[in-house]
Amino acid sequence: MNPINNSIAPEPAEFGILAMTGITHEFYDRNSYVEGVAIMEEAQRQRREGTIGDTILYFEHQPVITYGRATPTEDMPPEDCETPLVEVARGGLATWHGPGQLIGYPVIDLTRRSNGTSPDIHQYLRALEDGLRAYLENNFGLKAFNRPGHTGVWVGNEASPRKIASIGISARRWISGHGFALNIHPDLRAFRSFKPCGLNPAVMTSLERELRRSRRGVRRLPTLSQAARTVHVYLTESLRAADFSPKPTETPEP
Repeated sequence: MNPINNSIAPEPAEFGILAMTGITHEFYDRNSYVEGVAIMEEAQRQRREGTIGDTILYFEHQPVITYGRATPTEDMPPEDCETPLVEVARGGLATWHGPGQLIGYPVIDLTRRSNGTSPDIHQYLRALEDGLRAYLENNFGLKAFNRPGHTGVWVGNEASPRKIASIGISARRWISGHGFALNIHPDLRAFRSFKPCGLNPAVMTSLERELRRSRRGVRRLPTLSQAARTVHVYLTESLRAADFSPKPTETPEP
């Protein structure tokens, strides 16, 4: 696969190909959300043209609150909020991106895993959740789970769930865009000025907080580039194993 050719994009801090996975990855040093999306959109264009293969772009963004068009007014921060606001063309509601948070934008041809049919986006979402959940469980012993009706990855338990990763995706001609935000060690106070994903800000958590809570020690906390490399392994496995073909609807017996 050829590296992304984008004259406005900085060189990635790391560029690597994991053998036998078929999905490359790049990690960029901290940049603005607008810069990251420009890099993603250029990668989508090149993926459609076939000049690059499937890839996942990893970022750490400068502080920003992004929101989808369906975000209710009551979920938004106050007018005097100092964090920049950006409306985005993706699923999901309002969320925050910033230092200490690992952003992943998979740029993948979804039709390659749907047996020639229109891909089921929900199956793609589940694959992202599964990869992130496996990363947290296998590397840190955290019990991570999915919640029906609440896209993302959660820790804790059903009675007291805490959200550690948010997911909001888009697709152009079945080339995926946007993706996930995994809280490694962000300042969680950044979520307090609005309703992240329509939720009480208190449910937001991070890997750092969960390691302290479990008394496993934050000395095991990875850097974002280290997290990106390891997350990529689990995401690649979950995406390779996934089938995005629409699932048949069961017809009840008369």
